[in-house]
Amino acid sequence: MIFFVVVTNLFITLVNIYLAVKIMQLTRQLKRTTNTLIKCEKRIHSVLSLAPQFILPGQKNIDNLRQGYQLLQLQLQKIRQLLWLLSLIYRFGRRAF
Repeated sequence: MIFFVVVTNLFITLVNIYLAVKIMQLTRQLKRTTNTLIKCEKRIHSVLSLAPQFILPGQKNIDNLRQGYQLLQLQLQKIRQLLWLLSLIYRFGRRAF
């Protein structure tokens, strides 16, 4: 009976040691992963912190381009109306003579 208790305790101890080693390995791996992610976050932050300086002027330029495009569309519409009117005058003028 004592032999069974000793063997069982020894088995439980070995399982606990195995689990402790695996937990320590996992802890080390998590620390390495955490450090790597922190380094990546710092690099990304340093790159993206400058982004607003480049994005804002680009947005202003896009707004200016949109306004210019709208003006061009209005001018194109007026030119089309003028050409249509000239075409109409030319057609009626040919029929009159």
